[in-house]
Amino acid sequence: MGPRKQWSQIQLENALEAINEGQSQRAASKEFKVPRRTLKRYLNNGLSEKRLGRPSILSVQQERDFVQRIKRYCEVGLPLTPKLVRRQMFKYCQKHSQPI
Repeated sequence: MGPRKQWSQIQLENALEAINEGQSQRAASKEFKVPRRTLKRYLNNGLSEKRLGRPSILSVQQERDFVQRIKRYCEVGLPLTPKLVRRQMFKYCQKHSQPI
């Protein structure tokens, strides 16, 4: 397995545009230095941005809400520990019917 994330979003967009204009996936991969498998995945799934790791279980808005909740604990003076944050996340997910 080679190094990960050695290309930029601009390179990806240029490669996808070249493919849409008729260039082969192999040639676009070599020219723009984006892995061929990555190009294939973006073409098949229509993904708009690259992501590493597991997909998030919370939406962006839910993450913001949770951050505000944690900030309130700081304002009140409660010490933030990893255990407290995990417990609050568990409660938040239960309240909003999010699978964990």
